[in-house]
Amino acid sequence: MDKRHNFTSTEIKAGLMVLGSIFIGVVLILGATNRPDLLDAMWGAVFGTEETRQYAVKFEEANGLNPNAEVRFGGAVAGKVVNLGLDTAARRIVAVIEMNADVPVNMGSRASIAQATLTSQPHIEVSVGSQ
Repeated sequence: MDKRHNFTSTEIKAGLMVLGSIFIGVVLILGATNRPDLLDAMWGAVFGTEETRQYAVKFEEANGLNPNAEVRFGGAVAGKVVNLGLDTAARRIVAVIEMNADVPVNMGSRASIAQATLTSQPHIEVSVGSQ
């Protein structure tokens, strides 16, 4: 016996609406729970990912910096903090940052920890450096 489903266009539209609503709900929940790492992974799985580069930056103090904090290049968001650790030999905090590959970081670029406003989370600010 051959079972064929004869879905109407209304049923197909309703199904697509439900799937879209579930996707949007998951994105909103991940955004509201402050889990940008999961949101980035989901976005990359659906729409593809950009090429990135990782850099290790050393600081004397972390000043409230957290993993997944923004990395800005000349004020524009260009990446995120991937990991924070200790360099016990140099007695420094090591932040591993990931930035888009097209960001023109050079030998003149310097990294510092900053806050955009008094109440915002600390982020890493990378200067544009020299030409």
